[in-house]
Amino acid sequence: MISLVDNIEEFLSKYDEFKKRETDSGFFIYGEINREVNINNKGNLVLIFDLEIYINKDYPNTIPSVREVDEKIPKTFHKLNDGSFCLAAPYLLFSSIKKNPNFIVFFENFILPYLYSYQYNKKYGKMPFGELRHGMQGIIDFYKELFNIQSECLVVKLLMQAKNVYRGHHLCACGSKKRLRKCHGSIILSIKNSIPRQHLLSEIMQIYKYINKEDFAKGYCL
Repeated sequence: MISLVDNIEEFLSKYDEFKKRETDSGFFIYGEINREVNINNKGNLVLIFDLEIYINKDYPNTIPSVREVDEKIPKTFHKLNDGSFCLAAPYLLFSSIKKNPNFIVFFENFILPYLYSYQYNKKYGKMPFGELRHGMQGIIDFYKELFNIQSECLVVKLLMQAKNVYRGHHLCACGSKKRLRKCHGSIILSIKNSIPRQHLLSEIMQIYKYINKEDFAKGYCL
């Protein structure tokens, strides 16, 4: 597998408007992108954004952080609390870079579509590829769709099974009364193998704090 340093150099060769700055812990990739882009035949759009991308040296075990320096994109458009882009649900990001950690692929599969979506929405008043709700609710909705469930409480319970040692003979936490291996087991294993455990723990706690704690107090989520 190509080294991160070589991969960044490969990226800078293809996108020569960017430069890099190395720190003890990672690399800052910065510069103004000014390109005409057409994604999924939705039409040509010119993307002009001053970006700063931080890639930790333990990539692909962490997700690159992306910010827009000029703040053309408002905080209300799929941004995290720290102002960085909310590119996709963590599971999608981690599973993608696990399959192909090449940063060029990450940039073209997530960062460019994010910028394109903003520009498309600004021009046409709608999103080009569909849209989840913002923030934590969007992440919860993603997992509800992934697991094909309606309960936010069950999202927590199923993710807890991904956190723990996988035991396919145990009952699935969704309440189907089926063994895990015959129910949500394949999804649980995929999450377990894609998202680093510490990140998964953090995500579970964030979801737990976000949803209605009264449901837990009443025993709905136990």
